[in-house]
Amino acid sequence: MALTGDDFLRSWHAAHPGATAQTFADWRGDDGRSAYDRLVDHAAEAGPDATLLELACGDGHLLALIRDDPRGPRDCVGVDLSPEELAAARARLGPDTRLIEAHAAALPLPDASVDVVTCHMAFMLMSEVDAVVAELARVLRPGGRFCAVIGARARHGGYGAFLTELFALLRAEGAPGLGIGDPRARSAAGLAELFGPPDWSAPAIADFDVRFTGEAEVAWRGLSLMYNVDLLSPGGQEALRERTLAAWGPGPVMVGMGMLEVTVQRFTPPR
Repeated sequence: MALTGDDFLRSWHAAHPGATAQTFADWRGDDGRSAYDRLVDHAAEAGPDATLLELACGDGHLLALIRDDPRGPRDCVGVDLSPEELAAARARLGPDTRLIEAHAAALPLPDASVDVVTCHMAFMLMSEVDAVVAELARVLRPGGRFCAVIGARARHGGYGAFLTELFALLRAEGAPGLGIGDPRARSAAGLAELFGPPDWSAPAIADFDVRFTGEAEVAWRGLSLMYNVDLLSPGGQEALRERTLAAWGPGPVMVGMGMLEVTVQRFTPPR
């Protein structure tokens, strides 16, 4: 039996607020940018007078980067399902940034009120993805853009060894599977199906890799915050740590993964 849906995500993020940023903030691509930096650059294209919505804003890491970038929108709104993540975002951002507890499929925002929507490593986890896309079309102004970074399936370096040990231990413990999200949100073909006429332009999709190279314990701490690890017993989690570090061996380790960057524009009706 697979664990699915919002209840799992709420409970996991209640226990691990800020985990996504803790893992991925220091993972960088060949151009030196993190996945967060790529979204900051997209936000900057909208300009300082734009209104930005960060979908599944988590602990506010990306919102802080956008807010501190003089090129980007000054009017920023963060929406997240987790009150614990939003509490961490409030502590980071202070009282001047609007933060709203809401589901991405039911955004409490007016029609055509947003110029750009960003989303880091969350769109592919949303089960009601068709409703989310419809809400994005509703709140974006004509010509506005949705820019997201999505975790793809490619895993590089020490990440592969970690996954081998993780899935072996999950099988040994008879742990339930984890079936969150919609597979269409993880592929170029699926994204083209979700975003298209009459509401959207064709998605622009770029493949890129990010990686971290450094001390094994630091790499382990990042990977230990992956969702599947919580399906193991405490003893299983400790065994995973021991087996992963043994597989990596002494010295620095590289862990990396492939991602998709999707940018899609809200259709502008002809004059």
